[in-house]
Amino acid sequence: MDEAMDEAREKASVEERVKKIILEVDSSLTKDKIVPQANLKDDLGLNSDDFVDIIRCIEAEFRIGISDDEAEKVKTFGDLCNLVKRKVF
Repeated sequence: MDEAMDEAREKASVEERVKKIILEVDSSLTKDKIVPQANLKDDLGLNSDDFVDIIRCIEAEFRIGISDDEAEKVKTFGDLCNLVKRKVF
């Protein structure tokens, strides 16, 4: 049971860390706008340069690699977090 709780905490931590990276890339955003269903382009107003910066920061933060093909499939904050979780866990 403790392992399941630890994993749940770690997955929540992934979301917080990704959210922090997005806020660092675009300081005009507020934390409450960054929700799982938020479209990175349409809802959050991130452009392709912002997205590339976010991917680079995530790769460094989590020590993972994200291919162009994987990145192209990401549309929402939830998609991005799920991708990171698949790579990390």
